[in-house]
Amino acid sequence: MPRPRLAIVVFAFALASLLSIAPAAARPAASPPAPGQSNQIIIALRPSADRATRDSMQRPAQLGALSARAGVQLSYARAMSGDAHVLRLPETVPDAQARAIAARLSASPDVLFAEPDYINVPFGGPNDPLYS
Repeated sequence: MPRPRLAIVVFAFALASLLSIAPAAARPAASPPAPGQSNQIIIALRPSADRATRDSMQRPAQLGALSARAGVQLSYARAMSGDAHVLRLPETVPDAQARAIAARLSASPDVLFAEPDYINVPFGGPNDPLYS
C-alpha cells in the first residue's frame, strides 16, 4: 500500500509546482528603459528651501510648479535617502531630453540638483581567471 500513496504525493507535488510556475510565466515583466534613456528624474531641494516646500513634494501644487518649470507633466514616484525624491516622467525620453528637463529643474532656486535616473549596468566582468 505505501507505493500508491507515494505516487499520489509525488504527483500532487509535481502538479502544485507546475501550477505555481504558470502565473509567473504568464505575467510579462516590466521592461526598464533602454540604455541612454530615462523615465525618471532624481531631485533634491536645497536645505535653505522653506520647510513647507521640502515637505510638500507629493502635493499637486508643488508638482504643478515643478512640472511647469520642467515643461512636462511630472508625477511623484518615491522618496529617497538624503532628502532626494524621484519624479516620474510621462514617458521614456532620450538622454538629451532627460538632461534638458533636469537642467530646467536645476535652474529653480529651491532645487539643489536634478539629474536623470539611469539604470546602471556593468560594462564587463573581471579579467582575472582566478576570480571566483
